[in-house]
Amino acid sequence: MTADKAQRAIRYAWIAAVVSGTWTLVFLVLAVLTRDPGLGQIFDAWAVVDVLIAYSLTFGIYHRSRTCALLMLIYFVGSQLLVRIGSGVGFGGVVVSIVLAAIFARGAYAAFAYHRAAAGDVSTSTSA
Repeated sequence: MTADKAQRAIRYAWIAAVVSGTWTLVFLVLAVLTRDPGLGQIFDAWAVVDVLIAYSLTFGIYHRSRTCALLMLIYFVGSQLLVRIGSGVGFGGVVVSIVLAAIFARGAYAAFAYHRAAAGDVSTSTSA
């Protein structure tokens, strides 16, 4: 993967992370404002922590952090499994989750590729 393709995949990953965190925040606000018991079952006080973690990892992905990109993939997949299986929500919206997970996986791969390409550029430019 070239550095340009890696940067594009990283950009898509942090944009997807913003979308994921914002989506959670919107439903959290709706759960609080409407006091809907169905939403309240899924979105509780831990959803605030979920939003904070998502936005923190987004910041790291934006800065091309390999750790944050990998953690976002793991965190997203884990949270989707917990919400869908643990809360009895089912598998509605699973296509969107799969697409986001694929974008996060590509972004994590791209973060490693970007740093590998950047290290290669540094080593070739200093040896000349």
